[in-house]
Amino acid sequence: MALAQWVVVGSVDPDDVGLAVARWLRAARQAAEHDALTGGMLFDGERWIQLLEGTVVCTAELVRVLQQGGALGVPTTLQQLPPGTGQRACTQWRSAYVEPAVIDALHRAIEAGVMLATLAAFVHALEAADSL
Repeated sequence: MALAQWVVVGSVDPDDVGLAVARWLRAARQAAEHDALTGGMLFDGERWIQLLEGTVVCTAELVRVLQQGGALGVPTTLQQLPPGTGQRACTQWRSAYVEPAVIDALHRAIEAGVMLATLAAFVHALEAADSL
């Protein structure tokens, strides 16, 4: 099966920060278990960046749900990565807290259009972060 990778960026409604993240983490864990989703979410208390990896069908459905303004609010950026080697960047789904400077640096890389560098930086940040 073809692998699809998406980077999705957004901010949680300030009135819903505590509950929104918990709801999304539950939904993401279920998708990871049932649909072989890998990747993760980095969260700085307000803003989040996700890497979604999985089948084209699985990731397209999650992107559709996110676009409807689910638990985490409406994403500000949805970027599908160009087809690569067909290998996943992550072996599982993880969620982690990072400092705002990490989110800022990833935003700059996304805006610069260097998606493969963004992918590498995301994975590095996820591995170095405090798991949620």
